[in-house]
Amino acid sequence: KHVLNEFERSETIRRDFGLFRNKSITEDELSKSMYSKSLESEADVQGLGIYLKSRYKISELKGVFDELQYAAQPYGNTTFNKSFLESNNYKMPGSYQLKETRQVHAEDSKEKYDTHPQIKMRRDTILKLIKGMKDNGRQEYLVGKTEFENIREMSRFELNGIYLENRMYEATIYNSFLLSKAHPNNKYLEKCITKALYGLNKYASSGRFGEIHSDYPEIQGKQQEVYYFFRIMDPKEIAILASNYSWRMKKKYPDDEEISAITEDNFKILVDHYFSSRTFFSAFPDSVVEKDTLPRRIDFKSTSITPELKFIKGKLTLRGHHKIFIDTSAFSLIDVDKPLPQYCKFAFVDYMKDEDFKTYFDTIAKGKKERADIRKETVKNNSSVKSGDWMEDYMKNHPNPEIHGITKMVFVNPFYYKVDSRKDMPIRSRASEEAEKEFSNSIGKLATLSGLNYAIIDKKNLGEDSASDFNDIADLSTWVEEFYDHGNAIDFVNYKSEKFKAIIKKYNTPYFCWTGIAAVRTENLGAFKLIASCFFPPLLPLAIYKTFEPKYTTVQYYIVMNLATGKMEYLKVKEYKINDRPDVIKSCLYDFFKQLKPTASGNETTSNQ
Repeated sequence: KHVLNEFERSETIRRDFGLFRNKSITEDELSKSMYSKSLESEADVQGLGIYLKSRYKISELKGVFDELQYAAQPYGNTTFNKSFLESNNYKMPGSYQLKETRQVHAEDSKEKYDTHPQIKMRRDTILKLIKGMKDNGRQEYLVGKTEFENIREMSRFELNGIYLENRMYEATIYNSFLLSKAHPNNKYLEKCITKALYGLNKYASSGRFGEIHSDYPEIQGKQQEVYYFFRIMDPKEIAILASNYSWRMKKKYPDDEEISAITEDNFKILVDHYFSSRTFFSAFPDSVVEKDTLPRRIDFKSTSITPELKFIKGKLTLRGHHKIFIDTSAFSLIDVDKPLPQYCKFAFVDYMKDEDFKTYFDTIAKGKKERADIRKETVKNNSSVKSGDWMEDYMKNHPNPEIHGITKMVFVNPFYYKVDSRKDMPIRSRASEEAEKEFSNSIGKLATLSGLNYAIIDKKNLGEDSASDFNDIADLSTWVEEFYDHGNAIDFVNYKSEKFKAIIKKYNTPYFCWTGIAAVRTENLGAFKLIASCFFPPLLPLAIYKTFEPKYTTVQYYIVMNLATGKMEYLKVKEYKINDRPDVIKSCLYDFFKQLKPTASGNETTSNQ
């Protein structure tokens, strides 16, 4: 009951009752932290009890806390070699690689507001409890060493999916590099690298590189070389690298639609942002004998982990919603006006005699003007947008969105929150749960009446045999979150198009809708109206009514995504200054289904929940 107990305690602190009265916010936060630490210590002891009931070796417990202490590090610590990303005649300078990297230190956090006790303290507690216990009759592996190592290797592969979803592109590249040692020429790993380079290219060319990049002085271990490598590269260089690598993968896997789509977008960035034609690139190998082959040495002992921040030439760089500065530790390595390094000219030497490559590059170059015109028109249409929030921008430019011709749609996790902000615990759980069930029922009834074939997948209705639905919900949810993180300023190729093909086939539609309702009740702070009315008695009865009348706001939203294209087809958010009466909710739902305008026959069989 730790979660429930901690929530209740947090609410007590928030209400500023009892022992916490008149304390500062800092002290309250410290109290929460201390309580969390005591729960974690209790959990360790109970976890030990569960472990001791098993047949696993007790001596293995000594390594558990080492795993926790180094959990933020990759599973390996191997020197990264830039040749991993190079091709025959495309070689980057040796100075793009570090000679030495920052050592890994298992440092325990000493922050007094941490939610967990120090690892050393947790280790010492457990070791005291198991002191003198023997391993007699216990085993290191219960399911077998081979099975354990297979699952561990699968987990290491799965890390790439997590990294990509969280836009950790450099971590994806290093993890793929480690795995490729045992799995050379693995298509999954090569695709992950393709996607990671593509992500770096999209953000660098959009001026938002700082959103997805962690600067290298903060990184420990050999993985630091990857962060350093991309830190000193110009956006043009990243575009060339991403295009070079994705072209190789396109030639290697010509039938892979994801790789083809990524390659096309990489070359569009290369052409539209930097090189209008392939004439910049040499068709002959580099003939220079003397080259920059020495790795760069950095004195990390004198490099601050939180370096002083400065402007470059007095300019503040904006990337997305973040202000990005260049740190002094890397300042000498960066020259904003530097010419493009000579090695870039030889990026496509290996392909310049390939007619397919020349035709491909030239075709994309010919489309540059048309793409530029489309962008100009988009900017013109969106000239009134100033909010910086892409969802708000979309709604401003699409006040009356329309979506037509959909005959089937899948609703994903419809939700309903009833909130009363006057209460200490504002979310009314039981009322929300009942309203959510009724909301799902209304979706089904009105979809049927409108002639829409539909399905609802909801995590609240999953059973023991619902693993497939659970996986669908997880894939859809993580993809939508990633889509939102990118924003509409970056038009990303869908990373999961192959996986979504199976989902589209399963439900027989590419259209998936996320919808939900928040019904909020607040206090009416209209006392000043009552006071004012005292000076004008005829308004007194009305003022009394308005003062004590509760205030309601009901918000309902719909997001329709087309999984086949990876695009958002429809976004609508409606706000009502009234309570969530059933007729209001059903009216809004009816308007939504009316928008879809399915086929005139309306004779398709509808699906139930």
